[in-house]
Amino acid sequence: MIKPKKLSSLIGRVVKEDPKALLVYEGIGKVMKVSFFSSLAYTELKDTIDLPIISKGAISYRFHIKWDCSGIREPEDKPVTPYAFGDREDKQREMDSVKDQEEAGAELIGGRRHVGSGAIEGFKSDASSRIWQQEAKQTKALSMSIKLRWLDKIFREAREQDKEPMLHMRFLKIPDHMIVPEDWVLISAKSFKKLSD
Repeated sequence: MIKPKKLSSLIGRVVKEDPKALLVYEGIGKVMKVSFFSSLAYTELKDTIDLPIISKGAISYRFHIKWDCSGIREPEDKPVTPYAFGDREDKQREMDSVKDQEEAGAELIGGRRHVGSGAIEGFKSDASSRIWQQEAKQTKALSMSIKLRWLDKIFREAREQDKEPMLHMRFLKIPDHMIVPEDWVLISAKSFKKLSD
């Protein structure tokens, strides 16, 4: 059976991969509840964690999953304690950073930010305009791996709305000796050709 610390690491990795996720982890006793705003994190956790699910779903813009952890055993010499993912102030700063980027991305394309990061039907992705459907990703690292599932998601959502897909990327910590801007966009070659013609 998966150990609690390994479970915490798994959830922490999903949160780090998707900064929109806001997790509240109550690992006390036999139940663990995780709630967050990201449909991507919801799908990944639901499919990855092999524990009985008590309940799952979405209310308003927030997703939740509740697992039965009664099969997880703590070492006998250690008390059962909840596992946390950092203080709420850190999470709030991350949420504010994501919101700032989404608003900047919406302004860039002359559109609007989607509240709930696309959780509302008909307003998928993070922002959109008359022409563009935009997804936002950010990192504190010096590099960002472009995941094919990101591109597939934004491409599908753009096609549904008859718009052009765009990935808006932000580097949060640029070293002082570099002169590059923090914001970049990635568009398909097909979209670029339309703009060039």
